[in-house]
Amino acid sequence: MGLFRSVIFTLILFWSLALYGQNTKSYISFESGVTMPYDLFANKIMGGYSGFANNGFHVNLQKGSYSRYFFYNLFAGYNIMSFDNKSLEDDYNKNAGLINEIKVTTTGNYHLFQGLLRFGIKTPEIKKKIAIFANVGTGYARASIPKHQAYLAEYGYLRNTKPASGGTVLFTTGLMAYYNIDPFSAFSISFNRSSANFIFKSLGSIDFQIYELSIGYIIQLGNKNEK
Repeated sequence: MGLFRSVIFTLILFWSLALYGQNTKSYISFESGVTMPYDLFANKIMGGYSGFANNGFHVNLQKGSYSRYFFYNLFAGYNIMSFDNKSLEDDYNKNAGLINEIKVTTTGNYHLFQGLLRFGIKTPEIKKKIAIFANVGTGYARASIPKHQAYLAEYGYLRNTKPASGGTVLFTTGLMAYYNIDPFSAFSISFNRSSANFIFKSLGSIDFQIYELSIGYIIQLGNKNEK
């Protein structure tokens, strides 16, 4: 944790110095789009730390500032993804050499909440219309898993996972481009990659690994240090 805090402090100091005294713009952004699990979180085969997560939906809120080349923002996001109980059911039956005898039921969904501090660099605006941001970020995330059960009449419950939640550190990287509609607003499109390892008492370790593809609306809040 000591190294983590040192890295965050260094990033805050660097970007504070980079933005200090510059003509910066403050903004607030609302965005939403599709959430796409990847790697083990999206894996649909039993074994290891497979998540059986389906594509889902997210909404994000950002508040930040940017100059000609640098930016930072505070980021809050929520993701929801369903659990693919049909794939788990098929895999149970296949491994047991059965045909539709093992039944899997699911109650609830995967939920992921993010509170992040993100930093990055940006291109100068092209014809005062278009700019591209590249960011890295970290912060706190909290996730919950759904209840899912695998049942075979002859033996009873083969799997009985209770709902659970937990929190940990999350890391993210991403790209965003915006197009100015007028001096006060803009449209944006962004792509983020995020990952965090959670430990749940009822299930063990799961890596929440997601891509987010978003469209958004940016409201410019005004300039600072304008000369």
